[in-house]
Amino acid sequence: MQTTYLSCQEVIPLILSKATVMLESAILLITPLLTVLVKALFYIFLTLYVASIFAAIAAMFAVGKRKIRVLAKDAATNKHMKKKYRKSQTLKVSISCLQDGSNGNDNRDLFSRNGLTQDVVLHVCSFLYPQSLTTVACTNKSSRDLIDGCCNFSRALWRSLWFRDYGLVLLRWEVSRNAFLNSFSGSSSDSIQRLIQQTIDSMENSKAFYFLFRHSFVDYVLAGKNGKEQCLMGIHGHIFDFTEFAPHHPGLSEPILVECGRDVTEFFEDVSHSKVARAIACKLCLIVDRSCFQGDEKGCGLYRVPSLKRFNENSLCHSNTRPPSLEPQEERLGVHKILPQTYFTKPKRPDTLYVIRENFIYNKQNAEALGKRQNTTRALCDIRVYYDPFRREWKGWYLDYDWNPIFCNLKA
Repeated sequence: MQTTYLSCQEVIPLILSKATVMLESAILLITPLLTVLVKALFYIFLTLYVASIFAAIAAMFAVGKRKIRVLAKDAATNKHMKKKYRKSQTLKVSISCLQDGSNGNDNRDLFSRNGLTQDVVLHVCSFLYPQSLTTVACTNKSSRDLIDGCCNFSRALWRSLWFRDYGLVLLRWEVSRNAFLNSFSGSSSDSIQRLIQQTIDSMENSKAFYFLFRHSFVDYVLAGKNGKEQCLMGIHGHIFDFTEFAPHHPGLSEPILVECGRDVTEFFEDVSHSKVARAIACKLCLIVDRSCFQGDEKGCGLYRVPSLKRFNENSLCHSNTRPPSLEPQEERLGVHKILPQTYFTKPKRPDTLYVIRENFIYNKQNAEALGKRQNTTRALCDIRVYYDPFRREWKGWYLDYDWNPIFCNLKA
């Protein structure tokens, strides 16, 4: 076998041809990879570019929304300030209109200054809200002495307001009449109105009696009304009759019987009742307190809800899933608005004077402390306290093991 040797002139072209073939093969392999890589980089940069555009747009919207919010807040603040300014100007104008321009130092009350007799003033004031009268009493010393003082006019004024806002309703309701008779023990039902009038006239401060009664009448009237024959309770300042509904209550009737006979707003809201439960409660309302409404519907005084057909046996059995519909007359009276439709932490309370409210809360806490110290071994619950506005003293009651209310005096 012979060995063939090539010269350099023959080897170099052969090597170059082989290298060219290998380079062409490498280029054919790398070109698709480079194409994919370039496309991937292109799409990455395109995505980042689009994302930056959207981020810029979102930032612009956020800045705009923040500016709108700031502008809205400023507008609301300006609106509030303008409203406050208009109120102050209206008050100044109203006071200046009641004053005689040439007699600015006249210290007479606003009514006598304009030549009104006390009979006319009493008739006019009987159409005003108590809050308006307290505002008028702040204009000067004479007006304060006339409205807040111990004179006969002040007693007659607040007595007429009490009969207008509370007496006309409560004196016609058997439950409240019995509570009045318990305060005036040994009196007949026919003389109860005269006794109330004499009691109010004998008080040193009839105005304080009015606002104390407004703050305490629910517990006072409903004390002991927790039986199966009569199950009454107060929620957000209004009075409800749960007698027919208690046996069908999904949480059993015992919790209702234990808690009723007083204001149970905190107990009612702690359970977080649904809208259906609140609709059922609205159907059970007996007496509505206008001063516990909110907004423009807020007023003063009580009104009795008409004795309409509230439930039948079928609706009671299915009341937990099918809320009852209100009668047209109940809708006109605003019965469906007496309870908040969602969980409401702050109980609705009637407006009263700050000093009277704080003293009432303080005295109630002391009365509850006295009740806890008393020995009630045969009791299903602690002593419930209530304030008797006519006898001007705190009293208590509790349930025995036979579900009977037992009234007692609080001993220091």
